[in-house]
Amino acid sequence: MSAFPPDEFDKIDENTARRGTYRGTLIDPSKNPRGALPVIIAGALALVLGVVMYLMAPKLYSPGTSSSKPVASSSASAAPRSSAAASSAAATPSPTVDSSITLSVYNSGAAAGSATNAATRLRNAGYTVAATANWTGTAPANSIVYYGSGYEQQAQLVASQLNISSVREISAANGLGSNDVMVVLANDYVAA
Repeated sequence: MSAFPPDEFDKIDENTARRGTYRGTLIDPSKNPRGALPVIIAGALALVLGVVMYLMAPKLYSPGTSSSKPVASSSASAAPRSSAAASSAAATPSPTVDSSITLSVYNSGAAAGSATNAATRLRNAGYTVAATANWTGTAPANSIVYYGSGYEQQAQLVASQLNISSVREISAANGLGSNDVMVVLANDYVAA
């Protein structure tokens, strides 16, 4: 029984389609497909954007992209110089290890632990290795040593320490970050 006295609104015929507001069926807005449609569309767009960024980010931020073309060396050759070619140059004095430069070593398909072993080898040679990790960019075909402007001799020396023949200059904006030299070990790398 209600706490209020009966009135004319309580005397509605039960067989009629008319109902008072207190007798009507409430529609739950969370179950209404029109209310859920914008949420579903926003979720689908976020998912598509996430997948695109996941697939494109490694290509955009890896040093092996088309925007990081090899820079011609002083001998006017666009091909990367090998450590053998660098050591055969009679006019160039042999470089010494510069412990002030920073290196990073990444594993991109080499045997497990190769980056750690290569970093230990470089530390024992006198280099400062700032980071070792797995490579998240586009995997290079062969192991490679990237270097920033002015660090070619040190990159050549690092490459000879690790028996890597490919050395290439790139800009810091294309992936070197705060490092002067970066080593990426591919599946052709064999630890000595």
